[in-house]
Amino acid sequence: MHTRNWIALTLFMAALAWPCAGAAQAGEEPAGAGQTGGGQATATAAQENPQGADDIKVVDELPKVVKQVPPKYPAAARKRGDQGTVYVRALVKKDGKPVQVAVASGKGVSPALDEAAVAAVKQWAFEPAKSKGKPVAVWIVIPVKFSLH
Repeated sequence: MHTRNWIALTLFMAALAWPCAGAAQAGEEPAGAGQTGGGQATATAAQENPQGADDIKVVDELPKVVKQVPPKYPAAARKRGDQGTVYVRALVKKDGKPVQVAVASGKGVSPALDEAAVAAVKQWAFEPAKSKGKPVAVWIVIPVKFSLH
């Protein structure tokens, strides 16, 4: 467990949403990087030293997806009928690379779907969030939907 502490300002953004109901959809190709959809992802600005409100960093521009990799629906999960939305949490660094990618606490569906969702998001790339014109790291939560319909 990292001992780093992060202070965050919660923002909602649709810029990470896929065109299909606002979630990354297993087995579908993305319609367009950075396209706005109907759902939302959550972004929180990362900052060290969370002692006071002065440490909160305002994000002027939210990260934009420049490369999306659709999740692969595991055959065993499909056969079992596993489906649902996995919420994946990632830190998007100043260079746009997602790191510390994991299922958000209590927001998984099944081990196989959780693993597939995390594997996909690890391959995404972003134009980083900006504060006062400078790139900043932010935490985001991306809904990844697995549906058999």
